[in-house]
Amino acid sequence: MAIVVLKRMLTSGPRLTLRKGLARLTLAVALMAGGSGPINAAIPAGGTPPEEPLTEVADLRYGVALYHYYQKEYFNALTELQLAEQAGGIQGHGVNPEIIEAGINLAFGMQTTAEHQFSRLLDENQPSEVHNTAWFYLAKLAYMRGQWDQAQTALDKLDADTLGQAMADEAQSIAINLLLRTQQLAAAAEQLQAVPESSLFYGILHYNLASALGRDQRFDEAIDYFRNVYKRTITTEHPEPEVPLALHDRARTAAGFAMLALEDYHRAYHTFKFVRLNDGQANQALLGSGWAAFNRDRLNDALAPWQELLRRDKALAEVQEAQLAIPYAYEKLGAVGDALLSYSDAETAFQQELDRIGEARQALRAGDLLDMLQLNSTPNSSWLEGVEPDVEDVINYVHRLIAQNQFQAQTQELRDLKALQDRLNLWQQKLANYVDLTQARVDFRLAQSDNIEQLNYPQMLRNLYNKQWQLQQEIDRIVQQKDYLAFSEQAQLDLTERAQSALQLSQELAQDIDPEHIAKAKLLHGLLYWQQAQQYHEKIYRAQRDLSQVNTEIKNMGLAFQRVRELVNTAEDLAPIAGRLTVMQARVDGEQAQLAQAMANLSDKLKENLIAELNSQELRVSYFLAETRLAIARLYDGRNLENNGDSATEAQQSGGDS
Repeated sequence: MAIVVLKRMLTSGPRLTLRKGLARLTLAVALMAGGSGPINAAIPAGGTPPEEPLTEVADLRYGVALYHYYQKEYFNALTELQLAEQAGGIQGHGVNPEIIEAGINLAFGMQTTAEHQFSRLLDENQPSEVHNTAWFYLAKLAYMRGQWDQAQTALDKLDADTLGQAMADEAQSIAINLLLRTQQLAAAAEQLQAVPESSLFYGILHYNLASALGRDQRFDEAIDYFRNVYKRTITTEHPEPEVPLALHDRARTAAGFAMLALEDYHRAYHTFKFVRLNDGQANQALLGSGWAAFNRDRLNDALAPWQELLRRDKALAEVQEAQLAIPYAYEKLGAVGDALLSYSDAETAFQQELDRIGEARQALRAGDLLDMLQLNSTPNSSWLEGVEPDVEDVINYVHRLIAQNQFQAQTQELRDLKALQDRLNLWQQKLANYVDLTQARVDFRLAQSDNIEQLNYPQMLRNLYNKQWQLQQEIDRIVQQKDYLAFSEQAQLDLTERAQSALQLSQELAQDIDPEHIAKAKLLHGLLYWQQAQQYHEKIYRAQRDLSQVNTEIKNMGLAFQRVRELVNTAEDLAPIAGRLTVMQARVDGEQAQLAQAMANLSDKLKENLIAELNSQELRVSYFLAETRLAIARLYDGRNLENNGDSATEAQQSGGDS
């Protein structure tokens, strides 16, 4: 059983590069100081920006893209870059926008698009720094796809004289991994000697070489390289301190199983003891530690780590193997009763596990996988950053049975599609709002036009001009005739009229009236006319001034009406906008349908993979259950034989006595 685990450990070696190395692929961007200088920075996605910030942005779109990039809003940054490309491109920043866009595409898993973009940078007019960036990422892309020859060709194109140190270190690690992939172990070992211990890739490369040697059954050599990994001092300056610790645990575990293969059980036991119990490798280390002690005939020491495993997740293969190994150890100790009880517990646990597998399989077949996954979509979710899924119990159970990187890779694509679906849903709502706004503008314009027609501004203006002309004529008449009473108020006119009537009457009755009364009537009439004459010029001035203001207002009203009519006649035609919105709505609806179909297909494929994994787990647990029942039957059969032998002996003794 230990050899099975050993093979599993050793064959998983190169995957460490993909998960801990290439799966942490840095998103390099070239940021040029001032926009046109040499490449002077390489920033990982979500990493630390250069110490010297960009001091000048020559293109607004580029500035907006950089803003979103530094805010870790990579989807928005990519959108801005593509919008700028549609609008004619970004000016004043060389190939920097293309490098950023290619890097973001790479981070989102769009390898083909990123490859085309990097390939376009290989123009002869570009500086060697740009060529190095392009060839470097083309090498990474080829390596991720398993295209070893293309990866090596791209690495050979790098200019070592102008290659930055960080890029040179990672290029060296890819070159060594290529040698391991092509089974050139001696050449890989020779190149590995040039990797300094301070390099971030030192531990990973030694681990990968050790794994390759282990697969080649060269366990002694493999152990030496594993030891180089876990004997290495971990410095506090490491960007991710947990990574070297996890690598140490993995190397110790793999070395321990290599020692088991060499039957060096004592050294294997002590190697396993240094693996942290809370690490991902702890389960395998506990299992291996138990087998190391078991093969040294130290059965009590073997039981301790295996019993620790029983406290852990019953769905794990190491726990299930421990459930079968513990009663086997009891057998070797001669504790048949304890062995039977332990086998019985294992039988119950295995049967319960088979029941859970059956329930999970039934739930997967009957349920909606997308609902079970409960994907937390985000437009900035990167393929280079592992995201733990928030899932229902059924998927959480299956998730524990599946390799972490495999499950994340499958769910990441669904997460990306879900993010696109959410964005399209948002645009569907936005387009509906835009349609409503456009229709509201159309309705408002029609209402305004109807209002203008109903008010009949032309006729209103003609009437006003006619009244203004009439007033002007009246003022001219008053001036010409010196009509002092024209601006008098009604009370003043009434009083003047009474004075006029009194004067006229007194004149008609002059012979019968005292002359003094006639004189008073004349005086009153004269005073009233004198008062009107005194206010005449001021009232004429005010009337002419007011009429001038009225003329100005009428002219302004005419100009306003003319502008309104021009605006109505020359306003943007909303019909084409409404037409474009309709086309965009149809396009989004079509993309939504395609996306829904793609998600359904991918969900079905993932569901098939999950069910296949459940079937595989069921096969293993069924094997363990069969082994357990066979052991129980064997122990009961041994007891029966022992009891039958005792009965036969008693019978013989009884016969002899008789």
